[in-house]
Amino acid sequence: MENWIAKRIRGTSFRRFFAWTLVLVIGVLAMMSDQRYIANFVRGPYALTQADLDSIRDVSITPRYYAHVAAVKVLDTGLRQYRVHTQNGVETSREESGAYRALVFGHRFLVVRTAGAASPVAEGKLVPWPAELESQLFDSKEMRSLRSSFYPFYLDGESC
Repeated sequence: MENWIAKRIRGTSFRRFFAWTLVLVIGVLAMMSDQRYIANFVRGPYALTQADLDSIRDVSITPRYYAHVAAVKVLDTGLRQYRVHTQNGVETSREESGAYRALVFGHRFLVVRTAGAASPVAEGKLVPWPAELESQLFDSKEMRSLRSSFYPFYLDGESC
């Protein structure tokens, strides 16, 4: 015959077991729902070559989107991103928080957003072009004629 202490302990143990089992099941389901992210997180940045970049058709479904690339040359696009500091709605200062550069891979260009100095080596997440970036970069007739030489995605070095 069990006393009331043993019954309380058994009840508490069962509730804890049930709660942790539920947490485990939810965790496994969450990991299975985004296997692409988990694979990129665990394996780290993939070293991608020009051939790898050329083979990417849709960056939103490519299995290797967290990349490490090394180019031949770096070109400055002239596009900058600024962080504006305000106080009471009035701008007090402005500082450069990022720059867009083009890495040269043979006859193709990969745009990279980075806060650091210009380097032919970059690491970050491959993401689709935002409409605003595309309109600013390809604002002249000469740049629009070069649009096909650019990859249809860019590398966000700030997403590391």
